[in-house]
Amino acid sequence: MRGFGTGAAGNEGVASVVQRTRFAIGYVEYYFARLHRLSDVALRNRSGRFVRARPDNFAAAAAASDWQDLAAAQQLPPDAPGESSWPITGASFILVPQVTQDADRARAVLRFFDRAAHRGAQVRDQLDYAPLPQPVSDGLPRLWQTVHDGVDRPIWP
Repeated sequence: MRGFGTGAAGNEGVASVVQRTRFAIGYVEYYFARLHRLSDVALRNRSGRFVRARPDNFAAAAAASDWQDLAAAQQLPPDAPGESSWPITGASFILVPQVTQDADRARAVLRFFDRAAHRGAQVRDQLDYAPLPQPVSDGLPRLWQTVHDGVDRPIWP
């Protein structure tokens, strides 16, 4: 059987196509669904409850996930436990090499993400993102101290 449908690039493209196509179904980041006033669905989560895509349900899924077990470049496991957890919550990860030849650049990258994680609540809320769970946020400086320059000196703080 051949597939059918319309392709589009990125969240903005998919949201635009879904918005103007009758009976269309698409998967986009929550911010773009809200921006385009798209309808959504309630999904049954692991606890058997039907929940809607909402920042508090994303936060519940993130809080229920075991962040210590995540290897580099993995995503949160689907269908996290919890009564209000949204079953398809995703996270964005920042990949920084543990040994860098450009310590100033790596330090600037870490400084940006430190500011975003600890003082970026206004922008996070505007984009309808969920906050990092507190243990993850608290553990970032310790994790970033594992990044070294070419001669094995930590670049953070």
